[in-house]
Amino acid sequence: MAGAAITGVLLWGGAGSPWLYAKMGLGALAVLANLVCATFVFRRAAAAKADAWESFATADAWQHKSGAVVLVALVAALAIGIGQRL
Repeated sequence: MAGAAITGVLLWGGAGSPWLYAKMGLGALAVLANLVCATFVFRRAAAAKADAWESFATADAWQHKSGAVVLVALVAALAIGIGQRL
């Protein structure tokens, strides 16, 4: 992941198209949302272990919401990439 961040920073200052910057931004959003999602996975597991089912339900709902952001960001970046090839 560090390599992707380093190359992303190097590309950000280069002569790229607006579409490149859009894909990079969407990729960064997907990574950030995935980190958020992972924290909710661990919170949900801890809540299940502690029999705290209300906390489990809350963490589960937020996990799915943040996971949906990951999916949308990745699909949008993919659509931009495919659209540029057509």
